[in-house]
Amino acid sequence: MKKHQIIIALLICLGLTFIFSSCEKETYVRYIVNGRVIDKNTKEPIESILFSFNEYNLPNPEDRPKKPKKSQEEYDGWSYTDGEFRVINEVLLPLVHINPLVYIYDYYGIGYKDTTISVDFSRVPLTGEPHRKYKGSYVLNIGDIELEKID
Repeated sequence: MKKHQIIIALLICLGLTFIFSSCEKETYVRYIVNGRVIDKNTKEPIESILFSFNEYNLPNPEDRPKKPKKSQEEYDGWSYTDGEFRVINEVLLPLVHINPLVYIYDYYGIGYKDTTISVDFSRVPLTGEPHRKYKGSYVLNIGDIELEKID
């Protein structure tokens, strides 16, 4: 009986070792879309608009900084006071699928229509400084996105 328990324990340890060592070998790339969001009529920048590659991956309002600073980490996924935004999708390699849609939400209800845009990374070169697990980023600047007010 003890031999079976020892063999099972060894198999479990080997399995866990394989799982964790294979996780360490996984690499990823970043898909980044940046630009600016503006009012369609006034052409003024709009702040506090949410951008997401995943329609249902919406953070709580409390998770957003109260007074965001214009740093890469603090305004990812949100438009800043000058309307600039950056949304990131990290994908493990080998690449299986990248969502070609970016969802744009008036998460705080300031009066704009939610919308979806299609993005194409097929002609975007890989950039960045690769390191152990990071292979680089595909950065797509889509310029200005005009949002309409809800009537």
